[in-house]
Amino acid sequence: MKAWLYARFSSSQQADGDSINRQVKAAQQWCSANGVELQQTSFRDLGVSGWKSIKRPMFEQLIKAMQEGKIPRGSYVLFESTDRLSRRGWRHTQEL
Repeated sequence: MKAWLYARFSSSQQADGDSINRQVKAAQQWCSANGVELQQTSFRDLGVSGWKSIKRPMFEQLIKAMQEGKIPRGSYVLFESTDRLSRRGWRHTQEL
């Protein structure tokens, strides 16, 4: 089994913090505990809001990779919490 990580933080100020390291470490721990191989390729939108109606290039690439079969059916896509996908609530996240 394979997994890909989608990581995001909202503002450029967070670039100096621990957000990305925390998200990567959590993905590594989950994969280790579940016998899943975390892929080197990850999708990261750095300094991109999950609330505003703006494009998230790496999120769009992730969706495209799934649609094209580059991320095979049955694989895992990991993210720290649903707010990494959207801050507009669960219904909007499901639509994504």
